[in-house]
Amino acid sequence: MASNKKARSVGFSILGVIACCLSVSLSSQVYWSVASRKWPSVAAQITSSYVSSQRSLNGSAWIPDVEYRYRVAGQEHRSTRIRFLMGVFNSLDAAAAVSKSYPVGRIIMAAYDPGSPERSVLERGMPSDLWRRISMVGLLWLAIGFLYYHVSHSAQWIDEVS
Repeated sequence: MASNKKARSVGFSILGVIACCLSVSLSSQVYWSVASRKWPSVAAQITSSYVSSQRSLNGSAWIPDVEYRYRVAGQEHRSTRIRFLMGVFNSLDAAAAVSKSYPVGRIIMAAYDPGSPERSVLERGMPSDLWRRISMVGLLWLAIGFLYYHVSHSAQWIDEVS
């Protein structure tokens, strides 16, 4: 029984660490998304724009890769961040549509963090699918809570029966 309890503790610890990492990452990205709404803007020039792919659990994932440059206080900066919380796409067409909206040579306004001008975005604010992401992390926490409750109470029952 002691090894079972130890294995459950390790399993819950691993799930807890994963949930904490996801929560911290999401919280950080939400913070920067909200903060970017108030950042000043500066003209930026698109220097490259294409779609790259990577392997994922669902097959291929597509990522719009856009690089741009801009100047703040006479210093040139480069960035590839379109927006905070920019996910990967399961469709090449969807990723290409984002990339095509930023053709090479185009001048566009980029918002930059006045406290750290190397941090910038082309699209301010939060994405429309933010609630889906928050729900996914919330469901993970609910599952962990449910499993913990279920396992800890069934272990108590087994101990009482034995």
